[in-house]
Amino acid sequence: MSRLAIVSPRFGPGITGGAEKLARDIGMRLAARGHEITVLTTCAEDYVTWADVLPAGESRDGPLRVVRFPVRAPRDLARWEAAMQPLLAGRWTGADEERVLREAGPDAPAVLDHLREHGDGYQAVIFFTLLYLPTVAGVPLVWDRAIVVPLLHEELAAHLNAQGRALRLAREVIWNTPEERALAEHLHDVEGLRGAVCGVGVEVPPGTDPERARTRFGLERPYLLYAGRIDRDKGCTELIENFTAWAQRDDRADLVLAGKAWMPLPEHPRIRHLGVVEQAELWDLLAGATATAIPSRRESLSMLALESLACGVPILVPSGSPVLEGHVRRSSAGLVHGDAADFAAAGQLLLDDAQTRRELGRNGQRYVAANYTWERIEALYERAIATACRRPATSGRTIPPRP
Repeated sequence: MSRLAIVSPRFGPGITGGAEKLARDIGMRLAARGHEITVLTTCAEDYVTWADVLPAGESRDGPLRVVRFPVRAPRDLARWEAAMQPLLAGRWTGADEERVLREAGPDAPAVLDHLREHGDGYQAVIFFTLLYLPTVAGVPLVWDRAIVVPLLHEELAAHLNAQGRALRLAREVIWNTPEERALAEHLHDVEGLRGAVCGVGVEVPPGTDPERARTRFGLERPYLLYAGRIDRDKGCTELIENFTAWAQRDDRADLVLAGKAWMPLPEHPRIRHLGVVEQAELWDLLAGATATAIPSRRESLSMLALESLACGVPILVPSGSPVLEGHVRRSSAGLVHGDAADFAAAGQLLLDDAQTRRELGRNGQRYVAANYTWERIEALYERAIATACRRPATSGRTIPPRP
């Protein structure tokens, strides 16, 4: 088996976030297959400040060796906003990009020093998320063995030339969805780049019990569920507005929000904020939902969507989200809504038509079973690792200059 490194800006069992969970799940799966895994990460717990919280140095996370490096300084939001101005104006230079990446964080030079000094000791290096400095500056240091998992979605920072350069240099790219790959091709002229559309494995744990969730949280009505970071950037303002408009006409359902709130929430008799819940509780909530509402238009995969579909629960998603609309189109297991009236009509259909709801649920389970088993996902990662472990014949090629 191979000696591999995983580079992730944050890492650990207590770190929330889709990219971080994916990095940890993949690390654990590859370790179970016999690979020797070292995780290179920072001391930060949150992506807003990148402040050092966890101790620097080496530790263990089960079978994983984890090496944490300090961040040069916490993010200064005023300096970051100033650095973003050239991008907002639509005209920027390579120096502007370097400043944006540095100010956005995490600026952890010791991660890059480790790759310079010890990168040859890893047969492959897997970088999770293209957005941050450790990936765009790290890939050129180990380009001949680099695997990038971009987790790309439409946002201003995704337009940086440095991100396209990292994609072109990587030996392999592992995409989450066809829509993510199409976005990269549109933004960075990387059509034909090596790599497979992969995603993540999804398994519903045995013993999932919707009634247990209803009893635990006092849920007496049908409910739509949203789980994750409750934030404007995730579309939660629109979700709440759409739901409250519907509830004025039809108050049969609740909106259940599970996760930490990063925005003010209204006091409303039909909106229930449960806070952060345990993973087992989340599975119970998913299994008991009438539908899972996923309001974000900026996704590269949406694990919440796949977990809902695996439970046989339809998803309710907004138009203008290519990834979520792609899941609905390929699975026939959800509904796409436009404005508040569309949202209300979709919610009412799911409440009133049990047969349609069951058919959508069965379609979702078939979709996940066909595309998102760990057996398939692990095989695709193994294929990428095998390619990265074979040194290219052009190993002495000149790395393109920084744009």
